[in-house]
Amino acid sequence: MKHKVGIIGLGLLGGSLAKGLAKYTDYEVIGYARRPEICEAALVDKVVARAYTDPKQVVAEADILVFALPPDTNARLFEELAPLIRPRTLITDVSSTKTNFAGTVKQHLPEGAKFVSIIMPGLKKAAMTWPRRICLRIAHGLSWKMTLKTVGMRRLRLNWLKWANCWAAA
Repeated sequence: MKHKVGIIGLGLLGGSLAKGLAKYTDYEVIGYARRPEICEAALVDKVVARAYTDPKQVVAEADILVFALPPDTNARLFEELAPLIRPRTLITDVSSTKTNFAGTVKQHLPEGAKFVSIIMPGLKKAAMTWPRRICLRIAHGLSWKMTLKTVGMRRLRLNWLKWANCWAAA
């Protein structure tokens, strides 16, 4: 079964992540952008299989949800979408600050869904120039480091299999 990664926000971080996933994994990537022209550009560039201007459509389809909007927007939108999130959905974000979003997730996390926080300090550039290590911390206290291998702007390999295995085993 092919997992679907839903990216809520196809801007700098979300769009870069979608590009890497589309190019270097076999996940089906779907996305949300508020503006139709961003959805259209993502479809034309084959960054996503489907793009929506309504985040509810992404939530309905995704096995893995990545919130890639500004932190306060992520929190507000998560609270609104939480009742629609299916059990066994893996949820994460790429926000630079975590307090508000993590608190909202803690309050509204649907039963059976899992939350993984990605810590990315000092990110000011596109995903192709991310730091080589990203720390993952699962809400239950398990943590490990995942290595991103990048070669200039040509290559981004992200080991999402660890996420999927963790998600499937939970």
